[in-house]
Amino acid sequence: MSTSPQDGSSSVDHGLMCWLSVEQVRENWGEIKNRLSEDPRFQRYFSIESFVEDVSKHYVQVWTAGKDLLILTRIDTYPSGVRSLRVLWAAGSGLNHLLPTIVDVFRRFAQQNQCDDVELMGREGWSRKLRKLVSVREIQSTLVIPVGMNGWSN
Repeated sequence: MSTSPQDGSSSVDHGLMCWLSVEQVRENWGEIKNRLSEDPRFQRYFSIESFVEDVSKHYVQVWTAGKDLLILTRIDTYPSGVRSLRVLWAAGSGLNHLLPTIVDVFRRFAQQNQCDDVELMGREGWSRKLRKLVSVREIQSTLVIPVGMNGWSN
């Protein structure tokens, strides 16, 4: 279940990183939509329509960092009661350079919203990069086996 962050109606600026308000997402919608529409990773798991609805309900947070980095997060509450800030998607330049700031901002944001952890899925290299910055627990690996029409070719 996705939940709204405590102060979801306002934007928060963390220096190099900014959590966009719903109004700021609306103001920059053309550019955001183009970025999301161009990325097959976003299209595989999300739709523009569901994204718009989730942002308007404060279920999904939109972050900017650096000159063109865009990151989407969501707070999920599991049936066990565990709350996680999930990094859903990220694209743009400067991710490597800004990673320490991103980790710090997301940890503080998660703490402010009574989350137990920050979760993300990514390529194997991200685990190595994060281990250099923080203690990381790998709970599971996500492997995708393509079946049917929505798979990919080798």
